[in-house]
Amino acid sequence: MPLLSFLSNKSLITGANSKIDKKTEQMIITQTKNSKELKDKISTGIKNSNDGNSFYDTGTNLIFESTLDLHASLHGTNYTITGDRISDNSWNINVSLSDTYDFELLKKEYADEFLLTIVNNGAYVYQKLGFLVPYKWDVSYSFVYEE
Repeated sequence: MPLLSFLSNKSLITGANSKIDKKTEQMIITQTKNSKELKDKISTGIKNSNDGNSFYDTGTNLIFESTLDLHASLHGTNYTITGDRISDNSWNINVSLSDTYDFELLKKEYADEFLLTIVNNGAYVYQKLGFLVPYKWDVSYSFVYEE
């Protein structure tokens, strides 16, 4: 889980006063761009487009579950996704994601996520003790989406 590792290391090493590094930013872009969740948001935006040529979607609780690395790294992500048709089956997509990288106590244990719950709750304790420092991050990118 390389993304989880890079985000956690920043919380441990540099804390809240610096931006995420380019490698971590590129991992977020690559993984979210290829995620089922983002593809679903884009497909829904295209289907619900009022004029058939553009769409806008924004929210505060995008949950990435399609890969373990995304699921362990990004929870309740704020997002804005816009799309503009550039040809019959092509769209220019703009994505902005932001969140605070921190840990919340998971009170329910899910059988298929038992290890993830233990690791998360251990990190929550370290955060409460001041060894892990929450920080804000944001990433924006554009790409061409083919229907």
